[in-house]
Amino acid sequence: MAPAAPRWDVRSTARMSSLSFRSRTAEISVLGDGSRAVQLSQVAEVRAGVGPVWEWDPSVIRPLLRYGVQAQFSIASAQLNFRLDQLVMSIWLPPAALGTYVVAVTLTSPLRALPLAIGTVTLPAAARESPAAARGVIGQSLRTVGLLLVGSAAALYWLVPYLLPLFFGEAFAPAIAACRVLVVASVPLGFSLVLYDGLRALNKPQVPGYAELVGNGVTAALLAVLLPRYGILGAAYASLGAYTASLLFQLWYIHRRLRLSVRELLLARRAAAEPAVLRSPAPEGDEPPAA
Repeated sequence: MAPAAPRWDVRSTARMSSLSFRSRTAEISVLGDGSRAVQLSQVAEVRAGVGPVWEWDPSVIRPLLRYGVQAQFSIASAQLNFRLDQLVMSIWLPPAALGTYVVAVTLTSPLRALPLAIGTVTLPAAARESPAAARGVIGQSLRTVGLLLVGSAAALYWLVPYLLPLFFGEAFAPAIAACRVLVVASVPLGFSLVLYDGLRALNKPQVPGYAELVGNGVTAALLAVLLPRYGILGAAYASLGAYTASLLFQLWYIHRRLRLSVRELLLARRAAAEPAVLRSPAPEGDEPPAA
């Protein structure tokens, strides 16, 4: 007897909503992931003239709220970590120094676009997999961001003395040293941004918030020591220390709580896609035919 084909219920695609729907459609076999199969099932429903039947599912409200609160906590902590150095500098340094530092931050901001884009893909790709397969997705994303980000950062580090005066003028030449430090800081920051989405996919949305709290503490401590003596360069080194501390905290958490070493995470491979079969729920009282 052949093994029974996997069953896909349209209800499973609405697990992240308090409203779910069900319908009876023809069986569709496709190569690829489940999301593509569900899209094809919805097309088949329209062609068959079968509409969804909406149901109220209050059981998902509590986990949705818990996940949302934890995710918002992490987002708020991250925004504070990104802006804490400038907030403190606005109090302790003259406006001209703050403006010079903001120019340095602006020139390095494109480096954040790479890990943010990769993280945007990592979250849904890993969330729909099993925990073991999700680690492969996260590992692939980390390798990708490492390859792209390190190369881009090295190029920008070399080009900073030329690009900064070109775009902002010779008056902002004092920002070159701080900008180069922030280019280096973008590397641990980029890995952290990808790990944030990876941990959210593993249903650990609160961990990035803890990591950012660690980074905020490091930022405050280093600014108190470095800012009065080194000015904007000290602020750049404080950001480097904060981003590195946040990354190390996440790696520590993954190693201690998820029992996964850094080597295993980086070398994890993404599982190959398998054929998926979409089959509607059998009508009440009917049993699927035996092979």
